[in-house]
Amino acid sequence: MLRAAIVLALTAVWLAAGCAQSPPLPRDPTATYVPPPTATPEPTATPVPGHIWIQSLPLAEVSIVGSILLYDGIIDQPSYDHFRRIVAASDVVIKTIQIRSNGGDTSSSLMMGEWIFDQGLDVVVEDYCFSACANYIFTAGRGKVIKDGSVVGWHGSNLTSEFVANDLGITLEEQLKQEFDASIEDAPIQVESSAHYQMLFSQYKGSYLRQVDDERKFFEKIGVNPKLLTFGFLSEHHDALHTEGDDHYSLWTFSIEDMERFGVSNVSYEGDREYPSDLTLEISPDVVLVSVPE
Repeated sequence: MLRAAIVLALTAVWLAAGCAQSPPLPRDPTATYVPPPTATPEPTATPVPGHIWIQSLPLAEVSIVGSILLYDGIIDQPSYDHFRRIVAASDVVIKTIQIRSNGGDTSSSLMMGEWIFDQGLDVVVEDYCFSACANYIFTAGRGKVIKDGSVVGWHGSNLTSEFVANDLGITLEEQLKQEFDASIEDAPIQVESSAHYQMLFSQYKGSYLRQVDDERKFFEKIGVNPKLLTFGFLSEHHDALHTEGDDHYSLWTFSIEDMERFGVSNVSYEGDREYPSDLTLEISPDVVLVSVPE
């Protein structure tokens, strides 16, 4: 479990944006989830400017039909800006956001989630809502509807680093240094001295702590227990989530009743059976149902 959790925390590789001496930002465990090949959109090879490297996808498709905002694609800064322009240009009162997304970066997803919460919008999941979409968009909805055969899947957040540190019995500082050391191995940056290393690490740690603080404030605001973002890392779920070895880490989902235990309320499923149905898990074989003890 520990190896997989660390790998998950390092899924996004930083790429400098025109400034070789800029510190790498904390790796984003919520960076876009890449589903099995049969469901993977065509990726591009474009870095997210000034941020972290993720397997970036095309600009999200955003439109408004009636009182429903349709969002299909990645949640990153360009797509978030595109979404805000569409909303600003419309005089329609939006009541619902219907989304299909593999996720994206934390900051953009948090901003979208706060907007959804502040507007009191309902969230409808069409096909899938993974990673940052599950973390910050689905949880923010006033009402939450999962369409028949669709799925919501979690696989960590910025809080993953704290969870891994506690599980390893080390300090958060030590865990962040491990992640930082791994990040600079892949980044186009030269560490010139021990003082330079300490400066870069200090900035890396500061950026991480700000992101974690933003995340905690968000979940406090919407009344959701952030433990739902690390619950799948518990040792009892290891075998189910690592069916192909420690280098493979599935996402997890919960029953509607278990979502409620974390404060994710007003969830409904449009299928004939309980969520997740057999159809849901068949369509999304990389998502595992985990149970919360009473």
